[in-house]
Amino acid sequence: MLHILPETAGDIIVVQATEKLTSADYQDIFLPLLEEKVAAHGKVRCLIYLDHNFKGWEAGAIWEDTKLGIRHGSDFI
Repeated sequence: MLHILPETAGDIIVVQATEKLTSADYQDIFLPLLEEKVAAHGKVRCLIYLDHNFKGWEAGAIWEDTKLGIRHGSDFI
């Protein structure tokens, strides 16, 4: 699961990962937020907090992370 934290503001994205990340976490939560921030601010800063219950990524999430890195790798400060 991925949760957007209240510290997210301006060009800063702060999210918390817990349990297992899924492809839906990327498609429904992280990617729309990232694209919104990039459109508004250009490059963004991102902090991903892996909490003590974080168990890793499902296979589909690994693929989504790879695609995100290829597509948006230069969008981060």
